[in-house]
Amino acid sequence: MKKNAEAKAIELAQYSKGDDELALQKHRWVSVRRKNKPELRKDTRCYTFSLPQGKLSLGLGTCQHIQLRFHSEDRMVARPYTPTRPVVESEEDEVFQLVVKTYFPNDDQPGGVMSNSHDCIPLNEEIEFIIEGKEMRFNRVTLIQGKSGTTPGYQMIARIPETEGDNTEIIIIEAN
Repeated sequence: MKKNAEAKAIELAQYSKGDDELALQKHRWVSVRRKNKPELRKDTRCYTFSLPQGKLSLGLGTCQHIQLRFHSEDRMVARPYTPTRPVVESEEDEVFQLVVKTYFPNDDQPGGVMSNSHDCIPLNEEIEFIIEGKEMRFNRVTLIQGKSGTTPGYQMIARIPETEGDNTEIIIIEAN
C-alpha cells in the first residue's frame, strides 16, 4: 500500500510540472474558450475551442478523452468527450473540436443537463477541461463501434498509419 501511495505521489508530481506546449494536463483543470458552434443537424453541433494562449497542442494520446465540467446552480456536472479534431498531429492548430448531440427537453424527458448547458454557452465563454484516462499500447485490437465509441475508434484507425513502427492489427465490428 505504501509503494502504491509513493508511486501515485511521483506521478502527481510529474504531471503537476506540466508541459509548456500542451494545453491540457492530467490532474489540472484548464480553461479554454468557445470559438464557434455550427449546426450539423437540428440536434447536433460541432463546438470549436481555442487552446490557451501559447499552447500548441491539445496533449491527448490515442483514444484518450477529456472531461468537461460546468457549474450548474448548486452542483457541478461533468461528462467525458473524445475530440473529433485534431485526430492526428498534423491537424494540431491551437484549436480542438467536439461534436455533441443535444438532448432537448420535451414531453417525454427533461433533456440532457450537459448537452443543453453546452448548447447555451455563448461564444468566447471559458469552459474547463481535464485529460482523463491513460495511454495504453496493444499489438492487436478488436473494436466494436457504435454511437459514442465511433470517435475513439476513428482516432485509433487514423493514428496507427501516422505512427512510425506501429504495426497494430485492428478488427472492426461496426454496430451502427
